[in-house]
Amino acid sequence: MPAPSPLPPRSKIVAALSYNPDTGVFHWRYRADQSKRWNTLYAGKVAGSRRANGRRRIMLNGVSFHANRLAWGYVHGDIPNGLNIDHADGDFGNDAIANLRLCTQSQNLANMRLPKTSTSGLKGASYCRKHRAWRAYIQKNGKTQSLGTFPSAEAAHTAYVRAAKAQFGEFARAA
Repeated sequence: MPAPSPLPPRSKIVAALSYNPDTGVFHWRYRADQSKRWNTLYAGKVAGSRRANGRRRIMLNGVSFHANRLAWGYVHGDIPNGLNIDHADGDFGNDAIANLRLCTQSQNLANMRLPKTSTSGLKGASYCRKHRAWRAYIQKNGKTQSLGTFPSAEAAHTAYVRAAKAQFGEFARAA
């Protein structure tokens, strides 16, 4: 996945958008640098569009940004290099500032929900035909670590949850 575009300066975000930190919703401001037609169509309206995964994207100065990144920039300024913005509750549509936090890529992935492609229905557990047992695994910094084999999917999932809490703390998501 390519690195996200750097945020524009906070002053540019604030000049173009108003943001409600309690709801996480952006609205377009009246902009003198835009045409009367643009201001008639957009000023005061909710900015951006919602994607199928629930994320809102906002086009600003010809560049598309995730609304959560713009929210962070609006309130806090720049996002430090190498860090992402995580939705603490896992809901991509909730861009309220209280729901957003800085994280590493590994922490962000640890907070992901169970993939729809999961065959076990439990995070961190998959069936291993070779061993005829359930395998637990966890990933950190792009490396997969085996946590062992177990007689049931539930036992493998329990091992995953324990390891995730130890490695990722508040970012660990069990389901």
